Amino acid sequence: MSEVDNIEKELMKKYDAFFEELGINKKTGIPEDKQEKRFSSYPFIGSKYGENDKLEKILFVALTTGFDPATKIDDDTKKPFAKNGIWTIEERRECIEYKPIYRHNMHISGSYTTALYFLRKNKDWETCWNNIKKCSTHIEALEDKSLLPSENLLSLVALTNIYKFVKVGETKSSGSGEYIYKNTEENKEEKLVYDEIIEIFKPDIIIFQSTQPDAEALANSIKGLIKKVYIVYHPSYRFVTKIPEEYVKKISPI
Repeated sequence: MSEVDNIEKELMKKYDAFFEELGINKKTGIPEDKQEKRFSSYPFIGSKYGENDKLEKILFVALTTGFDPATKIDDDTKKPFAKNGIWTIEERRECIEYKPIYRHNMHISGSYTTALYFLRKNKDWETCWNNIKKCSTHIEALEDKSLLPSENLLSLVALTNIYKFVKVGETKSSGSGEYIYKNTEENKEEKLVYDEIIEIFKPDIIIFQSTQPDAEALANSIKGLIKKVYIVYHPSYRFVTKIPEEYVKKISPI
């Protein structure tokens, strides 16, 4: 069994137990007691995550998907991101790793350029980083495939979210707390995220793409357990630079 297959197997066990405990429909993602909310998505796992011992494993942690993947339409396929309700691991791979690199939004483009920055010395990709680091945006940086590594860097990384629930029918991406469903008394969602990071993904580098209090708290809670922990604004945050070279300067170690 490959590293990725093992991660997927362990994630499904963890999430199945979480669904059972909170009474969440495993197909639609809707909890029995919160019909207006939906568990939106499983994590994204690149198909080569962790398979090369010479490459550091990078996990990005964003705040939330912000939209309901069962109702938001993909611009490329003209279909909902999620077929049955929950955005599956394979569906996320289709939308992220297998999508043409130049078609990505600011979030995924920014994750790509950040990964290139951190991995640039691991596989002698310094030239590729120098090619794109001064582009006006992360999106522009990915327009010319000839300037980038031949290997798709998105296949090497993983991405998860701190907040797992969104409002049913929401189509506008947002990190607003309006979309958060939390079992605050027992911190079950916080534990789920913590466990998947520490026990399953086991990254060498973790980059929190939010400076919100819950992101900072989680980052500080895993300090010392993960080799390198960083925090930075979300790549699409309107008040943060989109120039790759300037953006990575905003990344702060925890």
